[in-house]
Formats: sequence, structure tokens, C-alpha cells
Amino acid sequence: MKFQFIFIYMFCFFVPFISTAQNTINGVIRNQNQKKETLTGVSIFWANTQKGTISDEKGEFSLEKITESNQLVFVFIGFKNDTILIDKQKTIEVFLNENELNTIVIKDKKIDIDPIKTELLTTKSLQKAACCNLSESFETNASVDVTVTDAITGGKQLKLLGLDGVYAQIMLENMPNVRGLAARSGLHLIAGTSIKSIEINKGAGSVVNGYESMTGQINVELAKPESAEKLLLNGFINPFGRWELNANVATKINSKWSTAVLAHTSHLQNVIDQNMDGYMDTPKFSQYNIINRWKYEGKNTETQFGFRFVNDTKLGGQSEHNHNNHSNQILYGASADLKQYEAWTKIGFISKKVEGRSVGFIFNTKHHAQNSFFGLNQYKAWQNTINTQVIYQTPIIRTHINTLRLGASFLMDNYDEKWQAQIPDMQYITRQRYEKTGGIFVEYTWKPTSKITWINGLRADVHNLFGAFLFPRSHIKYQISDKIILRASAGRGMRAANPMIEQAGFLASSRRVSWADNLRPELAWNYGINLTQEFELFGRDGQISLDFYRTDFQNQVVTDINMAQNIRFYNLNGKSFANSFQIQIEYELFDDFNLTIAYKNYDVRTNYENIGLQNVPMVVRERFFANFDYTLKNKKTKEELVFDVTGEWLGTMNLPNTQNNPMEFQRRQKSPSYWLLNMQTTYKPNSKWDIYVGGEDLLNFMQDNPIIANNQPFGNYFDASIIYAPVMGRMVYAGVRFYMK
Repeated sequence: MKFQFIFIYMFCFFVPFISTAQNTINGVIRNQNQKKETLTGVSIFWANTQKGTISDEKGEFSLEKITESNQLVFVFIGFKNDTILIDKQKTIEVFLNENELNTIVIKDKKIDIDPIKTELLTTKSLQKAACCNLSESFETNASVDVTVTDAITGGKQLKLLGLDGVYAQIMLENMPNVRGLAARSGLHLIAGTSIKSIEINKGAGSVVNGYESMTGQINVELAKPESAEKLLLNGFINPFGRWELNANVATKINSKWSTAVLAHTSHLQNVIDQNMDGYMDTPKFSQYNIINRWKYEGKNTETQFGFRFVNDTKLGGQSEHNHNNHSNQILYGASADLKQYEAWTKIGFISKKVEGRSVGFIFNTKHHAQNSFFGLNQYKAWQNTINTQVIYQTPIIRTHINTLRLGASFLMDNYDEKWQAQIPDMQYITRQRYEKTGGIFVEYTWKPTSKITWINGLRADVHNLFGAFLFPRSHIKYQISDKIILRASAGRGMRAANPMIEQAGFLASSRRVSWADNLRPELAWNYGINLTQEFELFGRDGQISLDFYRTDFQNQVVTDINMAQNIRFYNLNGKSFANSFQIQIEYELFDDFNLTIAYKNYDVRTNYENIGLQNVPMVVRERFFANFDYTLKNKKTKEELVFDVTGEWLGTMNLPNTQNNPMEFQRRQKSPSYWLLNMQTTYKPNSKWDIYVGGEDLLNFMQDNPIIANNQPFGNYFDASIIYAPVMGRMVYAGVRFYMK
């Protein structure tokens, strides 16, 4: 009742005020001669700046207004350049005229000069793969790694800069989302077709979004009510029996109000056991997911609010287990029942007198509850969260040189966790925490010339359990030349660990859990540098990017899995760091054929009790990534055939030590290297239909004997957590999308 009272009070109080101060211009670009034809890849930027964007596959774009310019420039190969004066418009429709002469117009593929290096995954990027949910949205991206946590639950985790994804701040429309008890499960609770774009920022993020970012920020933007398709339907199926249906419906009620419903359901009820070990390679599951969002656009006010509900159930373990009876000590079963309720509202006020001045309010609340079984062990927990934020932005002194953002935030988390383990012996662990954090922040942007931009931010937060902390963060961009940009960043972050749920993959085993008293918050500094150079080779554009980031922990909740049969959580005593190096090259080999290759190297070490500074197990040291996409176009019929191929080589990793196990239950100390290959082909007969077929892990590489002591699920050596490669082998799929604009 306490939470419900707080929720009703806070919601009623903030609804009239809360928002985000988005001051954007949205539009669509068409061919003047064939007005139904939209233009993809048009460069749009503000005159006399390099701030801009690219129109997507539907010819649509969204761009934040700036104080430096009120003229939008449109550049596209084969079409005449155009410039439009932007006053108070929020949506525009642009028609470009074809060039009658054989004039060559140079178009920028990427316009990215912000101090914070951002990688943008658009709808076009996401549709290169099946992308059924957020955890499956990074298959064609080189920066974010996705791994399977264990061979029972089928859970997935992200890794950024060589570290677990819990150290990255994962947000939904700039509101903290995949965190706390949803740190693992939250990744598969956001449907792929609901996503409009994903922004990936490496290193220290902006202080405006909170203190939890250590290795980066991943922000997921949902389909917008005012610009999404009137109707989007998607159907997906694979031979294993997994099927999905998605429906996005958006409508403009009038000139000011618009709304959208984003619905998703996915199911797998067949038993899949490709390696014939008697255990399901992936759990059976059912998920229902629905989002309803609303938007109001007034003359100087913008309001958004929405609701989200998710129900997700999973059943795994031995193929013949009766999941209605978890007291069965003959067969091993696992299950998870999860529910999420979420509501949010945002309101922004834009100044009539001062261009660039605005104030915004954000409020969101979430209830997350889950009940899980791992054999005879049970994990039951719930979390209630309230997050509020106010942001004020204004230009100061000279509007094109200085911008100031300041504000305050409040975050409340109420946790209740219970872990009851009957195997290997009776354990009962409870964690009940009521966390409250209040903070203030200021962020100053200084742009003395068009070549230099420097953002300095500072947060001060007070946590009711851990005390007061300061979080300085700084980002600088220097444009060495028209084609070379150098960026550097540094900053401090903090998070309160939830090791039980964050390491849930290790609970699907007979490991004994030990817990140090008074676990402290995790604190880390992150430093990074990035060099981006555009180049031209054989008359075609390309880009090369090099970056190096280092994360130094002042404190870390160490997850010690170095010895079989045990998992220990304790505070760091000594050093812990992660070094990440990446080089990436993007190049257009010929018309509509784009190639991306990348190499990554990680050095991640932690000081463990008794054994000292060691490489962290389950971290791949080296990765090589390659992706190409090619589009065949029929100019007469407007048909398109899109090919996408992604290959990835994963090097070796250190595995937890199993030498204390009996000989038959011991495993190698290093994993082998291997290749993964994914492909997809999409046929677009017109602007309304997409038909796609694809395959994942086409080389059919699977880990041998992924579960240790699988014939003794209730013995002391049972362990399903040492997973370094796919548990399932080759998987093909097919799907269809329908659009109504």
C-alpha cells in the first residue's frame, strides 16, 4: 500500500508539469517528379554548420533545432540542392527536383561532430536481422557484444568495452530502464518492431541522464505517434516452432494530439534439444507486450505520456520435466514468471522570447515482479521504482558559443529478494533494500569555434545508504580538418549492484552462494579517446574509426567463479580494470554495396582473493567482425532485393577452474576460437511489403557438453553456467512486414 500511495501522489502531482524539452523538426522527403517516391539517404543539415542527419529508408528524418541556424539544407546525388527557412514549423514535406545535368553532388554519409561519439542504429539497421527484441538488435553492430548466460534459462547479456552490460546505462527514451532486477530479463522485454532507433555512446555519458553510466549509454527510441507508420504488421516464424506477431498502429487525432499502440506477442512451445543431452537448448516461452503512448504538440508546449505492460513466462530444464511439480528430485526443471507495469509522462516548455531556452520534466514509475525456479532452488523478487527529473536549458552570453543545462533528479528503488537453495545444501538469503537518491547537476557546453566543442558536467548525488558522491564528466571534440575528428572523454560513475539477479545464470547450477557483509556501491572512472577520419578511395566514400577506453574501478562487487562449486560476492581489494581497443572501417565498395569490418581487443583483469590480479573469466580477448549489405534495385518497378551478411570470429577466453571436480566433470581452461555466420535476404516488391528469410549460426557451431554433470542435476557438480559458444546450432527463419503510411 505504501508504494501505491506514493505512485498515486507522485503521478497526480507531476502529470501537469512533467516532460521532455524536445524541440525538433520532423519531415519526409519526396521526388518532385514522382511524388509518391520517398528519397532515402538525403543529407539534411543546418546551414553553415555540420549538424544534421540522413533520411531513413522511408524518406523520413527527425532533427533537433539549433540556435546557430534556421535554414535547413537538403543534398542528394542526382537532385538539385534545396534550402528551406524553418520558423515555427514542426513537420515539413520536402520535394526535391531531379538534376537535368550530369552534375556530381557529394553527399556526406555521416554527419557526426558532437563531442560524445554516437553510433546510431536506425530501423534500416535493425531490419538487417530478425531483431525480435532488444537483446537480438546488435547482431549487425560491432561495438556491442551479446552472449548467452547459461544453458538452462536462455538468458542473454550485453557487453560494452569488455565489461558486463550492467555497467552501461540502458535507457528507454532517455529514462533508465534495463536496470535493477530487470538487468538481465529487460533485454528481451523490448520488441524489435517497437524500436525506431538505438543510440550507442561509449565511455562516460552525460550527467543529465544520471550517475549509473560507467562504460557507456544505450538509449532506445520507440516508434513515435506523430511520425510512425499508420499501420505496421510483422510476422515471424522458424522451424523450431517460434512465432511472433507485431502490430504498430499510429494515428493523428488532430493537429495537436497523436497516439500509438505498439503490440507484440511471441511464443515457443516445442521442446528443442539439438545436442541430445536431454535438456532443452532454449526454454519454452510465451510473452505478451503492449505499449500505448500519447503526444500533444502545442505552440510552445509538448507533452507525452504512456503505459507499458509485459507478461513473460519461461519453462526450461530437462525435456521430460513436469513443470507443475518443482519438488520432483528425479528430473531438473526451471521456470520464470515475470511481469512489468510501467507508466511515464514528459512535458516540455519552450521559451517564446529566447531561442534555445526550455524547461522539461520527466516522471516514470515501474513495478517489476518475478518468480523463478532452478531445480529445487527458488528465487522470488519484486522491485518498485520511481524516477523524476527536471531539466532547464538556456543559451548564455552568446547563443552560438555557450549553452547551459542544469536540473535535479530523484530516484527511488524498493527491492525485496529471496533466494532459497536446497541444493547443494539448505541456504536461505534475503535482501530487502529501500534506496533513495537525490541529485543536482549542471552541464556547460562551450563552442569557441566551429572546430572545438567542449562539454563539462558535474553531478552531486546523495544516497540514503551510501552517502554523498560527486560525478564529474567531460567530453571534448576537436575537428582537425574537414575529414578528421578527435574526441576525448573522462568521467566517473556509480551503481548499486544486484549480484543475485545479475548473475542469475550461475544460479542454474549447484554452486554454493556466499555473500560478503556490507557490499559497497561500485565506483569507476572511464577514460577514452576516439579518432575518426573520412576518406575517399577510387571515388567512393569511407570512414575509419579508432578508439581506446579504459575503465578503472575504485570499488567493485567481485563475482568470483574461479573455483567450481562456488560463487562468491565480495568487495574489491586491489585493482580492477578493463582496456578496450577497437578499429572499424566502413566503405562503399560500389553503388549500394556497403562494407563494415572491425577488430576489437579486450584486457579485463580483477584482483581476486587468494589468487591476486587475474584475467576475468568468460571474457573473449579478441573479436573480428565483418558485415556487408547490398541492394539490387529495379528502377522501373521499384522492386528491391536486399542482401545482408554478418561474420564474426571470436577468440579464446579463460574458463572457470574445474580441476577440483572429479575427472569426468572437469573442463578445459580455455575455450576454442570459432566463427559465426548470419545471413538475411529481404524482397521489397513495393513500399508496402517486405518479405525476408534468413539464418543464424549457419556454420552450425555448437558448444560440446555445455552442462557439466548433466546426468546428476541434483548433485554437487551440476553446472550449466560455463557457456562460451552457442548452445543451439543453425537456425533459419522467415517473416513478412506490411506498412501503411
